[in-house]
Amino acid sequence: MTFIEAASAINLLHAMEPEEKKRVLSLMVRYFLLNPVHIMHCPFLDKGRCIIYRDRFLGCRTYGLWSKKFYEKSAAQSIEAKHQVHAAWERAGIKIPDHIREFRVPYCTEVKVRGQRKPDDRKLLKLGRKMAALSDEFSPDMSRAFASTFYMDLSFYIVSL
Repeated sequence: MTFIEAASAINLLHAMEPEEKKRVLSLMVRYFLLNPVHIMHCPFLDKGRCIIYRDRFLGCRTYGLWSKKFYEKSAAQSIEAKHQVHAAWERAGIKIPDHIREFRVPYCTEVKVRGQRKPDDRKLLKLGRKMAALSDEFSPDMSRAFASTFYMDLSFYIVSL
């Protein structure tokens, strides 16, 4: 996630009704604290419905559009990054179960593109780079801090705020 996406999510949170905002923030805190040891769904899902669908993040928008080869490569990199996070938790005395350590969202074969061809991996990567550039342009210092301090993790950022 880029900082500009995180800033947009914070704006969406501000606009929510107090009870919904409280529910989502509570889920974000739980997600941040428990996700390393318990597989949890996105805090923006409510009864299987995305409550920010129109403003959803690029990762959500591109899910199911990547080629299987690219997805498998990215998933392997994600697992490696998760292992580093889990190692930090284990240094703190928290044992991560193997099924959590190796969990990954399965490759999606259900996405259908209406009226056009599925974009290829190059186009999707280019779009991701454009989002990162917009984020850097929007707020260079916050964009760097969001990446280096909060690991581009919205729940970590929200909990820290």
